Amino acid sequence: MPYLDPSRYLARTAAWSATHCQTNDPSAAVDDLVASSRLGQNVESPPTVIGYLVNMSIQEMVIECAARQASRLAGNPRLVSLFNDANYYAEFRRGIEHQADISDRTADAMTTMSPEDRMQLLNNSVGRNSTNPLPFMDQTQAIAYLHEIADLQRRYAQTLELPEADYNKWLTGQEAVRLTNPFA
Repeated sequence: MPYLDPSRYLARTAAWSATHCQTNDPSAAVDDLVASSRLGQNVESPPTVIGYLVNMSIQEMVIECAARQASRLAGNPRLVSLFNDANYYAEFRRGIEHQADISDRTADAMTTMSPEDRMQLLNNSVGRNSTNPLPFMDQTQAIAYLHEIADLQRRYAQTLELPEADYNKWLTGQEAVRLTNPFA
C-alpha cells in the first residue's frame, strides 16, 4: 500500500537522526524515537493487517535503534514508558480480527451479487487477475469458504501468544484447510 511508504521512510529518517544527528543530545534522540513509535501506531488507521505489520516493523526499528544506543539512552523515563506500554501482539491481533470481519462482510455481500460480480470481487480480494483467476465456484460454496476463512483468521489471532511448539502444532493442523479452501 503506497500510502504506508512515507511512514516507513520517516521512521527510518528519525532512527537515523537519533543515531547520527543527536549524538550529543540524548533527549533529542529519545524525541526522535518516541515520534517514530507514535508514527507507527498511527499507520494502523484505517485498521488493516498490513498497517499493523508496518507498525510492528517501525516499532522493531525503534527498539533496535534504542538497543544500539542503550548506554547513552538508558533510564530515560519516556523511553522506558514507551517500551513498557507496548503490546504489539494485541494490536496485530486486532488487525487480524478486523480482516476476519472483512471476510464475513464480503461473504454476506456476495449473496446479492451476480455470478460475474461475485467472481470479480473474489479475484480482487485474493489478488488474482484476469490472466490468473480463481476457478469458478458455486455461490454457496464461495460464501462458505469465506466464512471458514473468517473463522480461521479469528482462531489465528488467538494463537499469537501460544508457545512456539503449540503454535506450530496448531499451524500443522490447518493443512487440510489449506488444501481444500482456495482462500486459505
